[in-house]
Amino acid sequence: MHPMEYLRHVAGAQGASASDVVHESAWALGAMASDPQALVLIVRRLVEKHPTCGPLWWLGAHVLSATDPAARLRELITDYSDDPTESHVDELLARTPDAGPIVEALGCGVDGDGCEVLVDAHAIDDGALDLSRSVLVVRRGTVLPRDLWVAMKVRAPHGVRVVGSSGFGTVVGPFGVVAGDRAVLAPECAPCPEMLVASGL
Repeated sequence: MHPMEYLRHVAGAQGASASDVVHESAWALGAMASDPQALVLIVRRLVEKHPTCGPLWWLGAHVLSATDPAARLRELITDYSDDPTESHVDELLARTPDAGPIVEALGCGVDGDGCEVLVDAHAIDDGALDLSRSVLVVRRGTVLPRDLWVAMKVRAPHGVRVVGSSGFGTVVGPFGVVAGDRAVLAPECAPCPEMLVASGL
C-alpha cells in the first residue's frame, strides 16, 4: 500500500488503540520523511482525526521539529515501545491488589493552576467514581505542552472529561508510582505551532 493511502487508512481508523495509531502513523510518516511540507499536512490531518490520542500529538511535535525526521521517528518508536509504565502498573497491583480502579489518561497538560487530564467519561462513571481511590495511568507521550494541550481539549469530542491529576489517589507513569497530589507531569515535547493550523484536507 502506498504511504499516502496507508495514512488515509490510519486517519480514518476510529476506535483503534493509541499504540496502534502511533505505530502505524510512524511507519507511514517514515516513508514520507523526505518531504517536510507533506509531513506537516499529514501530522495535522492525523491529530484532526485522532484528537484525543496524546501520544500522536507527542509523535507529531517531535517529528516536525526534527532535523532528521526519519531518524527521530526510529528513536521515538523505540522510546514509546520501551515505556516502563505497564511494568510499574503490574508492580503496583502485585503489591497492592486493592489499589483501586485504573483510569487511563488520554492526554495531560497544564492550563491554569494545575495539571489536567483528559479521560474517557465512561472510565470514571461520568463523575460517580471516587478519584481519590483510583489509579491514573499516564503512559509515555501523554503529557503535552500548553498549546497542544489546549488544542486537544478544544477538539475533544463528547464522551471525554477533563479532571485534575491531583484528585487521583495514585499516578503511575514512566517515572514510577507516586501519590496523585505529588505527581509532577512535565511536557514530553516542545510546543509545535505548525500542528495548530487546519490541514485543509
